[in-house]
Amino acid sequence: MIEISTIIQAVFYILSKIGSTDKLKLIKLIFLADKYHLINYGRTITNDSYLAMEYGPVGSVVKDVLSFNAISLSKHELDYASTLFEEADRHTFRVKPSISTDELDMLSETDI
Repeated sequence: MIEISTIIQAVFYILSKIGSTDKLKLIKLIFLADKYHLINYGRTITNDSYLAMEYGPVGSVVKDVLSFNAISLSKHELDYASTLFEEADRHTFRVKPSISTDELDMLSETDI
């Protein structure tokens, strides 16, 4: 089962480490983190389903989270994502300045 809060926190964690970045790079980093975690621990971080797209694999829920897709996500999930990070411009994301990294309760030590 996909836990959307885990995906939101994974996106937040990556953004908190690298600063602002574009959507494509963020999607690639989540994929690489999932791949690394699968190889080393036998499960992915996000438990997302990946789709083959023109520029490489894309997690279907990660894509929805970064699109702030109101059709696929509940209002609570959208509100939670928007409290942690924001779209700085059309394709660039950044962490909200007032948020601390204590928000990672859904991620295990190996996920981090």
